[in-house]
Amino acid sequence: MGFKRLVKNWKNKQVEAILAEDGFRRISAEAVQPTDVAFVGWPKSGNSWCQFIIANLYYGVDTSIASDKIVQDLVPDVHRSRFLRCYSEQMIVKSHNLPQRNFRKVIHLVRDGRDAMVSYYNFRNALGFKGTLNELMDEDSDVYSTWWGHAAAWNDNEFNAEKMLLRYEDLLDDTEKQIARIADFIGADATAKRVSEIAAQTSFSILKNKEKNMAWRTRHGQKTSSFSAVGKRVRFRTK
Repeated sequence: MGFKRLVKNWKNKQVEAILAEDGFRRISAEAVQPTDVAFVGWPKSGNSWCQFIIANLYYGVDTSIASDKIVQDLVPDVHRSRFLRCYSEQMIVKSHNLPQRNFRKVIHLVRDGRDAMVSYYNFRNALGFKGTLNELMDEDSDVYSTWWGHAAAWNDNEFNAEKMLLRYEDLLDDTEKQIARIADFIGADATAKRVSEIAAQTSFSILKNKEKNMAWRTRHGQKTSSFSAVGKRVRFRTK
């Protein structure tokens, strides 16, 4: 190992030690702890919606008025954040990743591939993607693979994570029932009244209005839309 790398590693360890003293730690797919819960879905499968639900459910934050920044701080995205503040021993993080050995407790979020693909295509177009829908369907990301590759990998569950399957369509059709399931899986207390309040505070009309007013952006600065095609089925037609 060269001298420069030794110095860099030493600096990184010093930074992490300082962060740990202040209750922070690095966040990435590789840094997810066995005590953490990862909710994992292919892009545009209701992942951002789940962030708001969990921030409300786990931390008691009224997400109808809380900013996106607060939600991201409480329920960080491993692809968007570099550090997380440890508010509890069990942190809950958002990820698109394929199965990882260190993901020990997972909410696997699945959306009908036809709807997810169209929503993702519209999202990518807004960010400048010039390809066709067929080209996007064949795009194989190192992080999350194709839709069917991602679904198959988590169905196989190679590393035998404790897993809860959460269908987007079930969350859409019976939000309160699915919130209660999430509460049970992550160990959150939620009465029927509380579940009803959370469902109301994370409704699509509220989240879409918040998105419009806050002009949410990606980590690279582009405007992004998380909820424009959420809350409805947007399947393309095949001939």
